[in-house]
Amino acid sequence: MWASLDMIRVYTKRPGKPPDLKEPFVVPREATVIDLCARIHKDLVPRFDFARLWRGERYTGARVSADFELLDKDILEIHA
Repeated sequence: MWASLDMIRVYTKRPGKPPDLKEPFVVPREATVIDLCARIHKDLVPRFDFARLWRGERYTGARVSADFELLDKDILEIHA
């Protein structure tokens, strides 16, 4: 269903806490970290420092930049 809508689900987490897997943010496919920040709150964009990403075994808390492209079911921890 998500592929046909051309949308993805991105979960967020707070530092030191487990991810919130109940209410994902829904963003267009090919959205970046900064696109998600803008969706969460406009004040996050100018204050963005970095994010940590969890995606399978390849990314387990890896530091990513604002222009990093997100995939369906990514987990993101934003630092501002």
